[in-house]
Amino acid sequence: MRGAQRRSNLLNQNKLFLLIPAILLVINSFGQDQQDYSKLTAVLDSIYTEDQLCQRQYVEIQNKYGRQSEELKSFRAVMKEKYSHNLNINADCLFAV
Repeated sequence: MRGAQRRSNLLNQNKLFLLIPAILLVINSFGQDQQDYSKLTAVLDSIYTEDQLCQRQYVEIQNKYGRQSEELKSFRAVMKEKYSHNLNINADCLFAV
């Protein structure tokens, strides 16, 4: 069961990045001007960079304290909050087009 839960969590985390190509396609299809495109690209790049940092920190904490540690549980809560926030930003970008 834990393996299925981990796969499910991974899929939920990756949903955020499934929106990025969709956002870029929508922007291109509506002919957004270059300035708006550059701003959106900067926002999406910062989200991606933050996500990669979280992924690295997650692995480091897991390796240092273990999968069942309180430190990792606490960090998962932080990651969930960040992912939720970033998903809302992506949705706002998509609907602003």
